[in-house]
Amino acid sequence: MNLFEIFHQRREKKLHKILHDYYAKDSPYLVIDAARGRKINDTSRKILHGFIINSFIPFLKENKIKWFSQIKPVIMNKFQNHLLFDKNLLPQSINRQISGIKAIFNHLYMTGVIKNNIIKDIAPLRTMNAMIRGCYSMEELSGIFKIPWEDKKAYLLCSLIYSTGLRNSELQNLKVKDIIFKEDIHFLNILKSKTDAGIRMIPLHPKILTSIKEWIEEKNLTPENYLFSKTGDHRIFKAAKKANIYMGAMVGKTAADLRDDNITFYSGRHFYKTMLNSHNLGDIEELFMGHKVGRNVSERYNHKNKRSSIELLKKAREALEIIDISLF
Repeated sequence: MNLFEIFHQRREKKLHKILHDYYAKDSPYLVIDAARGRKINDTSRKILHGFIINSFIPFLKENKIKWFSQIKPVIMNKFQNHLLFDKNLLPQSINRQISGIKAIFNHLYMTGVIKNNIIKDIAPLRTMNAMIRGCYSMEELSGIFKIPWEDKKAYLLCSLIYSTGLRNSELQNLKVKDIIFKEDIHFLNILKSKTDAGIRMIPLHPKILTSIKEWIEEKNLTPENYLFSKTGDHRIFKAAKKANIYMGAMVGKTAADLRDDNITFYSGRHFYKTMLNSHNLGDIEELFMGHKVGRNVSERYNHKNKRSSIELLKKAREALEIIDISLF
């Protein structure tokens, strides 16, 4: 092997190694990113790590891409098309993954590993047939969680997202010990979320709490156990999709109807917002949903402060009354 071949073999190994290691656990690259203000949660890190290993690196090898300078806009465009047509990924999903790759190149450019950031201007894909996310009407779901459901897991998943507005990832990360009691109300204590604003307490309806307790006893769960997943790596999205279809059947909608109306499991979070807004609950709706709020609103309902805690409990009771009227 001549010196030219050795040189490029080293560059090839460096390319694949950096890509492979960038989103690995305890990655030194992410330590630097976090110090510079780019922080990602562990779920996102794992998803991006798997994407790089299982999709991006194999694509580069298949196209004989051996060093960084070969990854040009035309290659990334080809990769986008590969994900779109061969892997059948949605444009928004592709854009999220590509943004993870862009972050790698931004880092490498800023730290002098590469001389040119050749993919910083890659255009994101546009969804030509974008649909507004569907949502059930208040009338359709009146009393939905009062009637018997044969599928217990579907009942719990749907009743939780429709009565708390949890994000999918928050529901996945929910542990038994995250159910806490304050005064006369049970809350979900969300300590792990996609944003800092997502760290919050959400009032839990007592009828749903009863069903959760039965689930915990049936599954013999301990305080450290996840409610619906075996480990932190075990994603629940297939179960959530199944639960969404089951709920649709409860109100007379087929799977095709749900697709046509664009009603997904995540629609429960939209319904929760609509439900609270319809009763003019006010700014507390933002705190229960984990949106970013102004300082005055945050201080007003800070549960660590006694006066603010009283206001939070008052609004929590109002929210539970609305949930009871709307869903039970």
